[in-house]
Formats: sequence, structure tokens, C-alpha cells
Amino acid sequence: MKIALLVALAAALVGPAAGQDRDGQDPAESAPHRPAARAANDSTEGTPLLLHDNGSFVTSTGNGPSGADLSTLQTSLAMGAYGFTVAHITNSRIADEFSVPPGRMWHIEELSFFAYELGSTSTSSFTDLRFQIWDGTPGDAGSRVVYGDLSTNALSSTEWTRAYRVSENIPTSTSRPIMVCKATPAGGFFLGEGSYWIEFAMGASIASSLFMPPVTILGQTTTGNALVSSSTTWRALIDSGTGTNQGAPFLLRGDDLPVASFDSKWKLSIKPHRDTGLAKARQESKLSFALRPNGSFGCAAIQNGVWWSDKYRYYCDLPLAELQRIVDEQYGVGAVELLSVSAFKCKLLRKLGSSRKPGKLSFSLKARVQTSGDLYIDISATCSGRERVDT
Repeated sequence: MKIALLVALAAALVGPAAGQDRDGQDPAESAPHRPAARAANDSTEGTPLLLHDNGSFVTSTGNGPSGADLSTLQTSLAMGAYGFTVAHITNSRIADEFSVPPGRMWHIEELSFFAYELGSTSTSSFTDLRFQIWDGTPGDAGSRVVYGDLSTNALSSTEWTRAYRVSENIPTSTSRPIMVCKATPAGGFFLGEGSYWIEFAMGASIASSLFMPPVTILGQTTTGNALVSSSTTWRALIDSGTGTNQGAPFLLRGDDLPVASFDSKWKLSIKPHRDTGLAKARQESKLSFALRPNGSFGCAAIQNGVWWSDKYRYYCDLPLAELQRIVDEQYGVGAVELLSVSAFKCKLLRKLGSSRKPGKLSFSLKARVQTSGDLYIDISATCSGRERVDT
């Protein structure tokens, strides 16, 4: 049935040329698809708290075919791109940024992305969703992936948004029904305060005809600062008609949690075995040490430490990945690979504050980590500070 449908549409639908990363075509119109019932994603009942909305693609509510919403390409403003290629199979990815506010921590439980398959019906044919989150601009030196990967299919559900991507010239087109693709990672994941970039790609039955509608705002030609890539090089997501930067629509849902922040003094000492060829390293700096309510902690050198308490005693741990992060900060990513931990001691002491005095915290670490050739690196660190009191 699918093959027959594609053959029937082949003469009417004009797909993107090879290498083209935008959908700027006006296909001949086929008979309008009959809209299905309103999608469940239009309701927030029973869903996690909306943490971040990167911008809407909807420009008109209920004014499309059979009462559907519209996402309108504003040709009167000389805009030329219906959408942008986001097909995983062709290594086409899009990225955009978001921020977790100071003093907050997000437990992200659901991520929503939006795309259409040119010429599809209002039944979603999407089968794949990949995403990863960077702690800086993708591809920049020093930027790292802090969650996710592009090798795992994270798609948990997909459906029609009850919206069509159309142009001002052909507002009755039903060739671009926009779908939502959701990921609900098991257990969710946590992000502390700061700026992040989310990179994503999708898959469906016609991989060469997958496009993301940009954030669309009536009367505006610049709607964001998203990036696009089909290799290791990133470039601005630019509309083909106006040459202006576009934004990528996505939603993040979960829990917004407070963070206990301590203005602290950090001391770090690294002593590699002499045969590693690495020099000793020392570092002292002032930083904010965050103790999060989910049982994790972090600072500039540590992203995901773990803490817990038992009868008012505090305990802490650092996974090998975080020890690797500390070493990478000193010697560069790839300079040395840590294989295992042979000795480890971690202490966390916290004194709760009162209305008159801020709380106090101290952290200490001593670890010996093994590298290749039966060599090792000794890491020691201390951090102490007072709880930050906002006035």
C-alpha cells in the first residue's frame, strides 16, 4: 500500500534535489487529506511541567483545511524555506540552544521535536529520533556532550500536531502535515544551571523528504539562532529567501528544582606517574558548588557527582567519567584515557544554615586512577564554601 501511494504521488510531489538542505518547493496539490481527531499532544493534562518552549511554528489556529492549524511561510516577506532537512540517515542534524536559570536544576522527562514528511498523510510515519545535549556550541573546542547520543533511537511516541506547513500563496495545502516526535528517557536526566545546545535528527519512511518547520513569527524574518550540519562543520540555519537566521521549535518538560549553591574555593592537585609523560598540575579558583535535591552535585570541574545522607551524615561519590572530565580539563580531551579506579576516598560535610547564618559545605577527594601500561594518576581536590543567600 505504501509503495502504491508513493508511485501515485511521484508525479505530483517535487522532492528536494540532492544535497539540498531546505524544502523550498511548491508541489502540485493533491486532494486534501481528511484530518484525524485532535492530537493528544494539544493537551497538557497528565504531562510533566513545561520547562522550556523554544518557539512556536503555528501562525494561525483553526483556519486550515477542516479546522487544522497553519504554519505559514511568509512569502510576502521574501521568505523561501518551508523547512530544513533533519534526516538522520543523511547525517543532517539541527541544533539550538536553551538555558537552565541560575539557582535551578531541571529534571527533564520529556522532549518534543517537530517535523514533516513531504507528501505524507496525517498519520505519522516517523520511526526514529536521535538527540544529544552539549554544554556549549556544537563542534566548538571545549564543548562536550553531557547527555544522549546519535546512535540510539530515542523515539517513544509520534503523532500529528493537527497543523500544516503552508505558504501564503497556497494556504489550503495538505502536503506538509507537521508531526511531533517525543522522547521520554527512562528515569529522565538532570541539568544544572547554565547554557546548553540540543542537537537532533529524525527518521521516517522517506528519509530524503524529512523537514523541520522553523520557529515562525508573523511579520518577522529572524526567529532564532539555530545551527545545521551534515558533517562535522556547523553553520547558521538560514532562510533561503531572506538570508536570515531561523530558530528550531522544541519543548522540554519535567521538574524545576531548587539548588543549594555555595560560593566556594576549589583546590586541585594532579600527580601523574612519571612514565605517562604528563606534568603535574595544580589549580586554585573560586566557583559555585551546587548541591542538588535529586542527590547529585556539581561545579566547574564536576558535572555529575553523587551525594546521599544517612542519619545526618553525608556521603559522596564520583563516577569514572567525572574523574576523566577533571583530567581532560588539565591536559586536553584525548590526552590520556582513564581505565579504572584503584583507590578512592570522597567526603562531603554540610552544616545546615539558619535564618541568621548561611550554611557551610566542604568536599574532599582523593583518587588513584589507572591508565594504559599499568600506569596511574593521583587526583586530590578540596572545596569549601558558604551557602549563597539571595537578597
